[in-house]
Amino acid sequence: MATLLGEAGVNLSCAAASTCGQCLSERAVGNNDRQYPGRLVALIHCYIVYLEMVLWDTPRGHKAFKLTTEFASASKVLAANQGLYNGFSPPA
Repeated sequence: MATLLGEAGVNLSCAAASTCGQCLSERAVGNNDRQYPGRLVALIHCYIVYLEMVLWDTPRGHKAFKLTTEFASASKVLAANQGLYNGFSPPA
């Protein structure tokens, strides 16, 4: 019998490849490894939303977005609106 490799390199040569405990545990480990980059993107996404909505008019927000104090004060409401919009849109 030839060995076939499925998702995440799971060995599909056994007769019950989709229901055997070993295959399922290997598949779960493979899927978990692929979630870490997505979690990192989501964390960065949340940080940018926080910067736009809360820290816009602070020294940290000024440094992150290279803002002057006058511009940050004048555009604070616009930045909060942008942060809210980004918070509801899913990360790429």
